[in-house]
This record gives sequence, C-alpha cells and structure tokens, in this order.
Amino acid sequence: MKVLILFFLIIIFFSGCHPDRFSLNKRDDNRIEGFIMSPDFEKVEITADNEFILYDGAMVSLRTLGLTQLLADFTVTLINGEGLTFYFRTVQNGFPEQPFIKFDYTSRGCSVSENGRLLVTVDSIRAKTKEEARIIIMNDGKLINITVDCDTVFCGRTELNATEFIIVKPYERSSALFSGIFFNDVITINEEIRESIIYEKTRKGMIQR
Repeated sequence: MKVLILFFLIIIFFSGCHPDRFSLNKRDDNRIEGFIMSPDFEKVEITADNEFILYDGAMVSLRTLGLTQLLADFTVTLINGEGLTFYFRTVQNGFPEQPFIKFDYTSRGCSVSENGRLLVTVDSIRAKTKEEARIIIMNDGKLINITVDCDTVFCGRTELNATEFIIVKPYERSSALFSGIFFNDVITINEEIRESIIYEKTRKGMIQR
C-alpha cells in the first residue's frame, strides 16, 4: 500500500512540472520568471541561476511579476551567427499579433522599430562574436531607453503600454549567452542619476519625440 501511495505521489509531482517554464534570480526580490515560447525546449539551456543560452530557433519571454516600469539589465555574448532580437512593450499571449517595440542587436548594427515602423538604425553599435556587451532596456512611463555598454541606441517616447514582458530570440543560425540578468523597478533606481540622464539627453536633443 505504501509503495502504491508513493507511486501516485511521484506521478503528481512530475505532472506538476512545467518543462516550458524556468526561474532566474531565485533568491532575489525581483525574481525573473521565464517561459519557453518555442516548441523545442532543448533550444534553451539554463546554465546557472542567472544565466542561459538561446540556440537557433529558441524564443523565451522573461518577466518579474507586476513590474512594468522596469530597467532590464543583460550581459549578452553572441556565441555565433548574426545577432538577436528583443521585443518589449508587448505581451506573451497572442504574440506577435500584439503591438511591440523591436530591438535588433546584430553584427551589422542595431535598429529599433515600433509595430513595423522603423525608429532608428545605428550602424556603429555592433554585436561582436565571443565578446560581452551590456544591454539595458528601460521602460519609464512613455519613455523608453536602450543602451549597449555606454552607447545609446534609442531614447524616445511611445504610446504603447509598458508591460512586464521582454521576449528574446536569436537570429537564424545564431546563438547567444545571457548572464548578469536583473530586472529592477525604475522607481527604486537612484532618482538623481535617472533624472540627470534624461535631462542630459533632452538637452543634447537625443530624446526623440
């Protein structure tokens, strides 16, 4: 009888597992919940509590529950191929039919578009194979800001609602390592630093309306 009960408990345990879901920063206040949106789960390799690899054909969504005004901080290493794409100001369900901001980070440069409308291209900021780059995406009300290392790709405004989700996928025949991943509440970021960045970019005409 005990063996039978144990058998059913094991079945219940494994049936409750979701191979399409994972968590990052499990001990952090802003724990990140991941969902594998691509059909082949093996295209996503979780290598540490704060690290994963996306292979050709993979696509994942990341979010911290309830956090829409966020600063998403990634360290990205292009392992091979041409590059990768970030989608934000969108939702997981119904993607890609839902509106979104698209940020392409490639070996040929960067581009940002909103619902298919090109906002900016920056040829001078390029992904380099086997080299780390720090990518920061900020949602702050109607303001969005995208930087690679110390360089601004885009800083401007959008009418799209801020959401919890950031969706990432590599280009065809590309793979990338993501590490040092943190999602922080914009409100908790040092207000003086945040405002000085926005002020300086506004003064220089870098914020696009």
